[in-house]
Amino acid sequence: FYFYIIGIQNDKDKLRRQAQKSKLDELLASSYLTALEINRIGEMYHYAKDGVKEDFVTAKSYYRKAAKMGCSESYYNIGIMYQHGHGVKPSIVKSLQYFQLAEMNGSELAKRQVERVVTSKRLSSKKAISIALMYQDGDKSLKKDSKLALRFFKKGGQAANLLLGQFYQ
Repeated sequence: FYFYIIGIQNDKDKLRRQAQKSKLDELLASSYLTALEINRIGEMYHYAKDGVKEDFVTAKSYYRKAAKMGCSESYYNIGIMYQHGHGVKPSIVKSLQYFQLAEMNGSELAKRQVERVVTSKRLSSKKAISIALMYQDGDKSLKKDSKLALRFFKKGGQAANLLLGQFYQ
């Protein structure tokens, strides 16, 4: 009898979650929501808030919708997903791309997050050099930024000395 009741409760919970999701989908389709509100829905799924079950794929889809509407927080949140591997393959370069987009849209949080990456002790010298070169050249991944390139070169240690010399030329 106990297991029967638990099964019914699980079914009710599942139905409640499905109803919540369909209500959210209806709201999105109706275009009544602002970009910031759509971002908040993404955060509910990303961080399992307000009784919503953690779902990184759904969170990212809401973040993308809000980002298309110009929400800097959404770019920031996608960057966090890539930085920590939440539902995506971890990629420091992709996280920096999204932080850069967020910063271009006015996010101070993104600026601080880039600073954390620059000062991180977990960043290998090889990865730091790779990122420095991307910032130096301004390739399709990252917008050209000489100051950040220099800071990442300095994190590259001995291996970056030759490149650092060329950078100053």
